[in-house]
Amino acid sequence: PTSADSKTFYQDLIAEETDAYVNPFINFTYNASETSDIIAALTAVNSEYEVSLKSGAYGADWEIKYNEFIQARKDAGVDKLIEDFQNQLNAYIQENNITSW
Repeated sequence: PTSADSKTFYQDLIAEETDAYVNPFINFTYNASETSDIIAALTAVNSEYEVSLKSGAYGADWEIKYNEFIQARKDAGVDKLIEDFQNQLNAYIQENNITSW
């Protein structure tokens, strides 16, 4: 709707914004300075496997290639990246006194 649709358009808009849900994580930004090498390695792994896996290019051997993909991601450090992200998110939650979402 626009102001031409309703005489109370702006008052309605203000009321909606007042009651709107605000995601408490909207200002969270992951700092990748400690994991940029892992992100680069994961990007390379994804480039190698992703398109072929998604398109079915591996045919009957897809599961073997999928398992290789998962192992390559582990070897590249995906678990460390997840741990670092979670630690930063936990710190953000504590610093901002977020108790629910």
